[in-house]
Amino acid sequence: MTLFARIRFYYSAFIISFIVSIMIPLLYLFPKKRGKILHYGNRAILLLLFAKVTTVGKPDERANLYLINHQGIVDIITLEALLNINLNWVAKKELFEVPWFGLLLKYSEMIAVDRED
Repeated sequence: MTLFARIRFYYSAFIISFIVSIMIPLLYLFPKKRGKILHYGNRAILLLLFAKVTTVGKPDERANLYLINHQGIVDIITLEALLNINLNWVAKKELFEVPWFGLLLKYSEMIAVDRED
């Protein structure tokens, strides 16, 4: 791993962790505003990561379900930032047990699935 890639990784991890640390108490204190908190928090992450997002087409406003096969956390952040709607994600149960990010999943009312049962 090159020095620049290592710096970029640690910077991205810091930014994501920092914004999540702001989002967790806001989600706890204002549960009815969770869609807006997640939307603006994820937009802030993309802005601070200097991400270039190219949108092709428009999402169907009548859609009730979005299925994505994401490659990493930034894919989820991007979708949350672009769609100004309240999204509920399905995540494996083990992610809810991770310190820090598990609270984000819990307070944003994501759906836990036990893949072993």
